[in-house]
Amino acid sequence: MTYGYSCTPRQSRDRDRQHSRCELKAKQVSPLFIFHTKDKNMKFQLENSVYLEDAEVLLPWDASSEEIALLASSQVHTSHGRTEIFWSKQECLDGLLCWLGASFDHSPDKYSTNTSGLRMMNVVALSIDDETTFQGYKRVHEKFTSLFGPPTNKTVDQMNYPFSEWDLEEILLTHFIHDRFGPIVTTEIWRKPLPQWRAESDK
Repeated sequence: MTYGYSCTPRQSRDRDRQHSRCELKAKQVSPLFIFHTKDKNMKFQLENSVYLEDAEVLLPWDASSEEIALLASSQVHTSHGRTEIFWSKQECLDGLLCWLGASFDHSPDKYSTNTSGLRMMNVVALSIDDETTFQGYKRVHEKFTSLFGPPTNKTVDQMNYPFSEWDLEEILLTHFIHDRFGPIVTTEIWRKPLPQWRAESDK
């Protein structure tokens, strides 16, 4: 594993002292996150991070926008007090080819998500061949069921689009179709505890 230090260690005969200086500087910036690993089991450990499997990169919860913006050829757009970070065509969640995104609000309001660090990610599984939106939803739903068991909530919305939710101990995973210039299959991964407005929306 390669640790996410924010400094480059200077050469020194005293390696322990060298490591301590680097670790201290990292802790002044953020917790000591791990950003890179070849451990494929990380794809099943959503309570720690979202794992980009082909890039062997971790997007750890609570990491800042500045930290994860440097990872895995991300695209970064900042405007109107918000930083949006995207990753295109990345494998995650046990082999799903996905588009991923996270928005960080620098002037947070009641309905903000990622304010003090990464707490929610949007994941869009890319379609395979000529599958329809509903076929894509079913394919990803079956993948999540194989990974996490049956959903804790399964329903349809007012437009008769399916909605499924896996309310896990430390993660809330929602999978649904919504209409944004046409129907699109979307997944939200939330790290608990949820913000108050999101927790209340499930009541």
